[in-house]
Amino acid sequence: MSAPVLGILFSLLAAVGFALNAVLARPAIRYTGFYKGTLVSMLASFVLVGGITLAVDAPGLLHLTLVGAFWVALLGLLHFSLGRTFNFKAIQHIGVSRTAILNGTVPLAATLLALVLFQEEVSLLLGLGTLLVVGGVIVVLRETE
Repeated sequence: MSAPVLGILFSLLAAVGFALNAVLARPAIRYTGFYKGTLVSMLASFVLVGGITLAVDAPGLLHLTLVGAFWVALLGLLHFSLGRTFNFKAIQHIGVSRTAILNGTVPLAATLLALVLFQEEVSLLLGLGTLLVVGGVIVVLRETE
């Protein structure tokens, strides 16, 4: 399989994983409470990813640089810890559907951050697609009010 096809496949699988996370978070939070639910989900993720990493690339851990470890730790803090915490809290307050719809603003935030931080170029089609996604979010949210 070519790299672009694999990229699309992994993106779709990630979307399914994020959707399952959102849907399954609601009963998890209901039965465990917000903080315990977040902690247990993060510990379970750590065990799973740690096991996969050790099975697939244990020697690679010896070659992890301090700079690489810093960036990955920052990602873990921002996305995995804070992102999951805020996402679970949003689900607790406004439900799965509205939270998932608001998460649809990620393309706009990611595009703006990529422009500012990495000077990535945004083509006309990419910019238009980003605006359409965000416009769709706005339409759906107005409809659910």
